[in-house]
Amino acid sequence: MSNPTIFTVPLGFIGAYLGTVLSKAKEEENKYPEVLFKSNTGFGISSAKDH
Repeated sequence: MSNPTIFTVPLGFIGAYLGTVLSKAKEEENKYPEVLFKSNTGFGISSAKDH
């Protein structure tokens, strides 16, 4: 086969989709408002290291 990309790219997208849909990590969805607040205000990130 001279161009395997025809098969591998769609298989990669299907694998990524199935991995996302079948993942059991649903509790991270509840952390989004907290992360958004911290990223916009900087409040609560004082434990971060100085670089």
